[in-house]
Amino acid sequence: MEDDYIDLEAMRDIDRHEAEVYSRFEGGAEPGFYYAISLTSDASADSYYISVMDGSTGEEIQSYRDSHGDMPTFGTVDEAVDYCHRNGIDFENAAEVDQWHTIEIERAKAVPDGQVQKDGTEKPLTADDIQNLVLTNREYFAGSRTTVYDFECDIRGEHDTLQYTLEYHDDREGFTIHTEKDDIWERMPEPELERLEGILSREAVYFKYHEKIAGAESLEALKELEYEIMEDESPYFSAVSERVWNDFTRKEEMLSGKTQETSGHDVQKSAQEEKTSERPETGERAANAPIPYPVENARHD
Repeated sequence: MEDDYIDLEAMRDIDRHEAEVYSRFEGGAEPGFYYAISLTSDASADSYYISVMDGSTGEEIQSYRDSHGDMPTFGTVDEAVDYCHRNGIDFENAAEVDQWHTIEIERAKAVPDGQVQKDGTEKPLTADDIQNLVLTNREYFAGSRTTVYDFECDIRGEHDTLQYTLEYHDDREGFTIHTEKDDIWERMPEPELERLEGILSREAVYFKYHEKIAGAESLEALKELEYEIMEDESPYFSAVSERVWNDFTRKEEMLSGKTQETSGHDVQKSAQEEKTSERPETGERAANAPIPYPVENARHD
């Protein structure tokens, strides 16, 4: 206990000494030193602080500390400039500061008003910012038990491509989500990535049935697929079931029309029509129309 007390007192002495050294730079630099506003090396977001620079070498000696020994940091370069003005600190890299100010203005112009926070930075991405998802490809790698889904999408109005990778392990699943432009894996908070993963999983389920329905070449094949669809009780299917049954109905009408043309008379509907109450109402029908990939899959209900 005595040793701990001695160590604690020693640390306090060091802190007091450092505060005294830092206070020498408060309100004006010593001869041979000058102040500069500096940009942090944090890759996640720009922030600024004040440096005490060596006048002969131009190298940073230490970060500026106030009279309490604290190092002030700033979210924008304007905040750093304002702090310097209020505290009588004359920074000597005005040209560099002007460049940073211009960069911040250009960034703000490139981001819609509703996506800018009070400090002028871009709001974090959310799952709702990913719109108009269209799955373009699916590939399964048996060796690594990995499925890769490729999507086209719009991210805050800008078109992009997205890749959703799902890895299967013995006791769990893991996923990654990456985009071609300004990777959202680095930009989106983890809770929003998990939300987006659920949305992409829904789209993957829909795409599976969309492909099977589009590939059915006869009413008999479609009938077999109907049983498979009706047995799917997954929560992801519940979210896309209406769209799946819309596709099914359009394909059924298209195949029925072809059968009527071939036989020359009306084909009696099978007993499956008595089960239509088990499907959601699909609204207006378009016989003989192709089955497009619906754009409304971007709705995040």
